[in-house]
Amino acid sequence: QAMRASEERYRALFDRSLDCVFLYDFSGNILDANQAVLNLLGYERKDIAMLTFASLLSKDQFPLAFQVTKEIKTTGHQKRPTEFRLRSKDGRWVYVETQSSLIYHEGKPFAIQGIARDLTERKQTEQALRENEEKFSKIFQCSPMGLALSTIDEGRYLDANQAFLHLLQRSRAEVIGHTAVELDIWDNPEQRAGMIAKLDEQGAVHNVELLIRGRLGQTSAILWSAEKVVIAGKSCLLGLSMDITRRKQAEGERDRLF
Repeated sequence: QAMRASEERYRALFDRSLDCVFLYDFSGNILDANQAVLNLLGYERKDIAMLTFASLLSKDQFPLAFQVTKEIKTTGHQKRPTEFRLRSKDGRWVYVETQSSLIYHEGKPFAIQGIARDLTERKQTEQALRENEEKFSKIFQCSPMGLALSTIDEGRYLDANQAFLHLLQRSRAEVIGHTAVELDIWDNPEQRAGMIAKLDEQGAVHNVELLIRGRLGQTSAILWSAEKVVIAGKSCLLGLSMDITRRKQAEGERDRLF
């Protein structure tokens, strides 16, 4: 009765687990799987007898599967979770993280029981984030406007595109990691404090005319906009600079003529 009760409790946990629970022999044949496995892979219970790990894995993952199986057979359990990519019935790839251990019968190793957690949604989110970062990076670097990312507290430049470097007539090595004060960029340093105060109040500033200095001390008129952004948990400033020097010179020449 105790054994039957134990088996019933195990079966209830096996079947009702939200995580995928499966049992397979040392040749990789799937012996049993709970409903979470079937839902994830799109199979029915009658399909279990035909499933093997080789049919679910891509060939490039075979060495990893052999390595994990060898570790379990040698030590009795998997020391750390391992990620696998599995092919579902309809050909989609799903991602799981597995943790497995030996199952004994009459004192002898009988099979391997594994628990797998579905990582597919997380992987898709990570991929979408990577793609968005790549898009942002391309836009950032290729923009004809000067773009620069800096810390708010001290104005230390974290990144800058080629248009911004050209505006300052400086190389990337000269700018990144240095502050605006060190580079003596601001024609009127007090203006930065005013812009930061406005950022704190409004969260952004738009189309403010400023003068900045290049490497040789020459000044350029810019139309400057900036917003607060959070990078790696830190509050930073994303600034956009449009060179309006020629326009201001043309306006000055027109005023002199008329």
